[in-house]
Amino acid sequence: MAPTQEVVELFDECGEAVFDSLGEGAFRVRGLDGRVHRQVNKALFDSIMVPTAFCDRRALVREAAGVRALRETLLADDAFRASIGRATTDRARMMQRIRRFVDGLRALNISVDLPDLDG
Repeated sequence: MAPTQEVVELFDECGEAVFDSLGEGAFRVRGLDGRVHRQVNKALFDSIMVPTAFCDRRALVREAAGVRALRETLLADDAFRASIGRATTDRARMMQRIRRFVDGLRALNISVDLPDLDG
């Protein structure tokens, strides 16, 4: 089934907001060797894009420095790295990584109206 025009527009808006706040490498991680992986990390992608779809995207861009710091803090956390590195389709890990990004956005006073993830 093809996405609706509304969904396509939301995806575009979210992509622009993420690019404007996190830049080109938003969904790429650094390996143990310090190099940035060429491939997009799909689990990092969903941990950022899902909350972005439900947040104040203007505030996300306005608070770009804080959002970049949030991303780096999460990527330095072993539990978060595990949630984007292995068993990424596990529902509990997926909810954990999305919730962590949501909590970080809210700490930056960026409103997020994400429905209850446990429902």
